[in-house]
Amino acid sequence: TTTTTTTTKSKGTGARRMSSATRRKLLHTYGIPAHEILKAENEIRALREQQQQEEKEEKDRKIRGRTKRALQSFKRALQRSFSPEHYLLFSRSFTEIPAELYIPASA
Repeated sequence: TTTTTTTTKSKGTGARRMSSATRRKLLHTYGIPAHEILKAENEIRALREQQQQEEKEEKDRKIRGRTKRALQSFKRALQRSFSPEHYLLFSRSFTEIPAELYIPASA
């Protein structure tokens, strides 16, 4: 007894929800065997789970991309802030840049 619902067209009121038990009874009255109904329900359940998994993976992929871009931007900002050129351009009091300020450029 699952609680999935589907919609049917009702006269003048739009779509109405139909419980899985009602849907099974209706299909059974049209001569569809119970094992076929159960098989179809299992197929639909598997398809929905697969679709939800794909949507979750796509959402995670977007979040990873945004996070990666934000970290790259932050890294570039730090590299610019601590670069020797920054001290030359924005601080006129330095005549020579101390060796400690040089940050090796790593990948």
